[in-house]
Amino acid sequence: MSRFVTVARLADVPDSGLLEVEIEGRPVVLARVDGQIHALDGICSHAEARLAEGSLYEECLMCPVHGGEFDARTGEAITLPAMEPIGVHEVEVEGDEIRVALRS
Repeated sequence: MSRFVTVARLADVPDSGLLEVEIEGRPVVLARVDGQIHALDGICSHAEARLAEGSLYEECLMCPVHGGEFDARTGEAITLPAMEPIGVHEVEVEGDEIRVALRS
């Protein structure tokens, strides 16, 4: 079971925005959707692109390479060419600290 690690502060993640962090050498993207912080695998399941370089519109996280979209809350692929979901990780907020536990 993974342990929670502090990765950022709430102020580091822009409203309706993205922030890339690294946990145990693994890129993770933090997304703020409707005031909630979500943590997802930071690499697109289709194009091996860094998702933090993409964009976030409402709950849709768009890959910067081919425009495939993922639901930033669930990791599910929404539009082609993305077909495989991306991993979602546990998030807890303590005060202003964002803590994430990786799921395998």
